[in-house]
Amino acid sequence: VRHGQGIVRLSFPRSTKTFAIHTDLLCAHSKFFRRKFQPRRQDIEGNCPICHGGLDLNIQDITFCNSCGGNFHLGCINQWRRQPTEGGPAPCPLCRQKWSEHKLHQRASLRELSAASFEIYYDWLYTRLITRYGDGEDLGFSKRELAVLDIFQAYDIGIQVEDERFCTEVVDTIVKLAIGGSAVRGRYLATLHDECATSRLE
Repeated sequence: VRHGQGIVRLSFPRSTKTFAIHTDLLCAHSKFFRRKFQPRRQDIEGNCPICHGGLDLNIQDITFCNSCGGNFHLGCINQWRRQPTEGGPAPCPLCRQKWSEHKLHQRASLRELSAASFEIYYDWLYTRLITRYGDGEDLGFSKRELAVLDIFQAYDIGIQVEDERFCTEVVDTIVKLAIGGSAVRGRYLATLHDECATSRLE
């Protein structure tokens, strides 16, 4: 599985934890991070304008034009730019603007998010599993209850980073963990379902 060449290192003001994550993977899922790191990029879908082959981050490295946001296979655009032109390397084949290289390494400090909750999202991006458990057994919680509490926090992260697919999977996981739970928990789950449905409509 390929996730692109760029890496962003995320830190959190109230935590010593940092996360190194592939920028393309992060921005392909999260509207919040796309606005922060790739604001002009178009959705990664359809075909490469050069070879007309499908654009799939899991198969080939994909890059984009900083001017128009168009996506290309990295190998295709590199070959395209090696074509001789009067003004130097060939410009973007879509907008004809000068091609500018992307920063492969970026850093950001996130005041908006919690490091502990973001870890659940980070793990999901790479494994598609939501499995984090809390450390509150001394408070009398069962492992199932701890898992539900952790995943409630994960849902909040999903809303903040604006990842609809993650939110949907979090709700599904909460439902599985909370079967047989209290009526209060059931009402909370219903609220989460309603919020997720509303976000899909928006």
